[in-house]
Amino acid sequence: MIRAVVKSAILQYGWKVMGIEDGFEGLLIHGKVRPLLFDHIKDILDKGGTILGSSNRANPFEYKFKANGKVIKVNMEFDMVQAAKAIGVSFGD
Repeated sequence: MIRAVVKSAILQYGWKVMGIEDGFEGLLIHGKVRPLLFDHIKDILDKGGTILGSSNRANPFEYKFKANGKVIKVNMEFDMVQAAKAIGVSFGD
């Protein structure tokens, strides 16, 4: 899927494609964002999994972390949008 999206975005629209490693957590917490170029996707068809990694626990609307021995849930929606804007994502505003 990533290969098809990157190829279409670059060839059909001339867009610059950014990959976010490890899902929302990569954007929110670690700043793991990198450009995706043809060289990054050329040999991934016959490989399983994802070249970017994933996260099944990073929910920006209810992000959980521990503080003082307690699990705290925080809405990180604003932070996620700000982080996306910082790498050039446009939300039409």
